[in-house]
Amino acid sequence: MDNQRLTINQYASAHNISPSTVRRRIKQGILPAVKVENTWFVTLSHMDHQPSRVDNHVGNHTDNQVDNQIFQQILDEKDNQIQMLSQQLKEKDRQIEGLIQANQNNQTITALLSQEITAGNRPFWKRWLGLGRLDQTQQ
Repeated sequence: MDNQRLTINQYASAHNISPSTVRRRIKQGILPAVKVENTWFVTLSHMDHQPSRVDNHVGNHTDNQVDNQIFQQILDEKDNQIQMLSQQLKEKDRQIEGLIQANQNNQTITALLSQEITAGNRPFWKRWLGLGRLDQTQQ
């Protein structure tokens, strides 16, 4: 008999690959397989009896290629997010500088008004009518 049949798990163990890789290769048509009573069997020719290092390398290469693509997408997303957060941080720093400057201006105005109010020590109506300073100088 030229052809031998192995279950998916047997084939995966013999070739040091995962059963999901075997299923994917069957679905892609890379591995010949038949289904007998709800069980899939990989059909082997006389060339396939020994586990193949090349086969294992091809499977790992495909898996590594997918992993690298996913990893690169994650890195790209991370870089985009860092760039966005950096721009937001610069904008917040600019806003904070504006608020600090406005606060300093307000403190200066408040200090000047406080000095003006305490310097006269007269009621508003005397200031309004121009009275009070004359009273103090006449005494």
